[in-house]
Amino acid sequence: CSDPDYTRVPSGSCVCNRFNHHPTGCVCVNSTDHDCVCNSKQDNPSNCECQGATNEPKTCLYPLCKDKNQNLPCYCTQIKDFDRSDCFCTQGMYPTTHGCQCFEEDIDCITNNPLPNPELCKSQTIPAQGCICTSSYHPDKCICPSNTQDLNGIPSSQCACEANDPRSECAATQCKSQTIPAQGCICTSSYHPDKCICPSNTQDLNGIPSSQCACEANDPRSECAATQCKSQTIPAQGCICTSSYHPDKCICPSNTQDLNGIPSSQCACEANDPRSECAATQCKSQTIPAQGCICTSSY
Repeated sequence: CSDPDYTRVPSGSCVCNRFNHHPTGCVCVNSTDHDCVCNSKQDNPSNCECQGATNEPKTCLYPLCKDKNQNLPCYCTQIKDFDRSDCFCTQGMYPTTHGCQCFEEDIDCITNNPLPNPELCKSQTIPAQGCICTSSYHPDKCICPSNTQDLNGIPSSQCACEANDPRSECAATQCKSQTIPAQGCICTSSYHPDKCICPSNTQDLNGIPSSQCACEANDPRSECAATQCKSQTIPAQGCICTSSYHPDKCICPSNTQDLNGIPSSQCACEANDPRSECAATQCKSQTIPAQGCICTSSY
C-alpha cells in the first residue's frame, strides 16, 4: 500500500506495509500482522477481517454490513439500507424474529439463545467476540460502527475518517494530491481529482474545469461567462436577455441597441434606448430619468 496509516482503502485493495503504510482495509502480510483483511494464504492472524478468501481462519471477524448490495458476508446492523438479505445475526437477533442467518454450527443462534456476537462496548475491556466502539467506550481494536453518525466521540486514529463523517477532525479540507481521502476533499486549481467536493466560494472555482464543477452565478471562469439566452430557462451562470428569449432575471444587455424587443419592465429604459416605450418625454420633475426627458418651461 502507498496510503499512509490512519486512512482507509477499499477492503483488500492493497497489501499492508509495516512502514507507515498500514491503512484500514489493507491485506495482512502474515500471521504476525494486525488490524488487517485476511489474505488467501494460510499465514493469517486469527482475528483478521474476513473477505471470503480461501484459507481464511475460522476465527476471522466479519465486518458490520455497510451496503445491502455488498459481496462480502457481514453482520446485520438492523439498518435497512446497510443489511444484506443473508446477513449474520448479532447479539439478540434470531432468524425467526429478524430474518438473519446463523453460522452453521452456532446452536445458540439456531435455538434462539443469545449470541456471542459483537455488541456495543460496555467498558474498556473487549470480550472474546469483540465489541463495537462507542463514544463512551472505544478500547483498542474495537469494531468501528458502520453508521457514520455513530463515529462521534471516537478518535479518527482509531476509526478512520469516512465520507459524511460528523467528526470535526474529519471535515473535508482542500485536496493535496490526486488521491481523495475517505472523508473527501475540496477541489482546488492545483488538485481536482474525480469526485472531489466543489468549493462553496465561486472565486475558488478558477482553474477547475466546468465539466467537474458546474458553472455558477458570478463564476470567474471564462467558459462560464454568461452568453445570450437560448431558451426560457436560465443556466446557473445566468444568461443575457434577447428579444427572442428574456426569461425572468436574465441579465440585461450592456449595448442599448440590443434592448429592442425586451420589455422595459424587465430591462429599464436607458439613454439612447431604441424602444418606443423608452422615447424621451417631457420632464415631469427636476429629476431626469435614465432615457432623458424634454425640457419644458416648468421643468
